[in-house]
Amino acid sequence: MKNIVSKKLVTIVLGLGMAISMPTWAEQKKAEEQSKTAQAVQDEVNRESAKQAEERRKKITEDAIAAVQETKNALKLLDEKKVDEALAALEKVTGKLELIVARDPKLSLAPIDVAVSTYDLIALPATVKAMVKQAENHLEDYEVQAARKLLENLVSEIVISTTSIPLATYPKAIKAIAPLIDEGKIDEAKKELQLALNTLVITDKIIPLPVLRAE
Repeated sequence: MKNIVSKKLVTIVLGLGMAISMPTWAEQKKAEEQSKTAQAVQDEVNRESAKQAEERRKKITEDAIAAVQETKNALKLLDEKKVDEALAALEKVTGKLELIVARDPKLSLAPIDVAVSTYDLIALPATVKAMVKQAENHLEDYEVQAARKLLENLVSEIVISTTSIPLATYPKAIKAIAPLIDEGKIDEAKKELQLALNTLVITDKIIPLPVLRAE
């Protein structure tokens, strides 16, 4: 399992391609106070982020991780033309998946990995308002991509991403590969294995930093 990836993205928005009046002393003071307030609760923010990530890590099952690893191993073995070893690896995958379903028949997603990313915005209120206004202008002109790119710079949040095996489709896909190998359709079997790996599901939980700090 991968270690949690923690990133700190500090976005300082300066030029906007449009005229923005210089911030007043009051605006600068307000931004400075907001920054101090954010720093004062940063330890609590970090603890809450780690707590929520840990709760998701607990749901990660060793069987699910092993199933994905053996799927990749089977694909590698087929590349090396080791057919019997690849079939043995697929048997392990099927066994692990059956164990997961037997333990929790209602489970739809079996987590295998969790990653945490933190994006924090530092900008004066006047700058943020100007960017929002410019984004609105883009939307009025139906320039959706340009508006989205601007608004992406305004995020201030923690994103907890969980990668999981979709149990409704993944086991069936794996079971359908062995007959292809038995029929000598190795290239088709490799293609189906790769397709199965591509069906891993990533779900994101977004925690707004301003809300978390307020709490």
